[in-house]
Amino acid sequence: MTVVDGWRTVITADILLTADADTPPEQLRYDVITEPEVGQLKRRHQVVGPFRGPIRSFSQADINGGHVEFVHNVGNGSGSFVFQVSINQSINQSLNQSVNLYGAKAQSF
Repeated sequence: MTVVDGWRTVITADILLTADADTPPEQLRYDVITEPEVGQLKRRHQVVGPFRGPIRSFSQADINGGHVEFVHNVGNGSGSFVFQVSINQSINQSLNQSVNLYGAKAQSF
């Protein structure tokens, strides 16, 4: 995933998708194990409470609905975050994966 330095990018199902025929998207859970070094994962359009800090878990339904975004820190280059996918919160059906993040400079034309 390429993110412009200092910009926000919505994480879509084109970027991050887990599917199981027997499990609805809201029960496919992502738990962040290693946070991104070059920014933060945040919930988009959060209206409850003043705190919009980093999130540590989200569901495939959150991804499908466009509710998870990555906010890149200015000038920090590239990095990754590692997450565990759980089905129905079952630890024995989990999978650790990572997403690589690449910083790019904004260009004007």
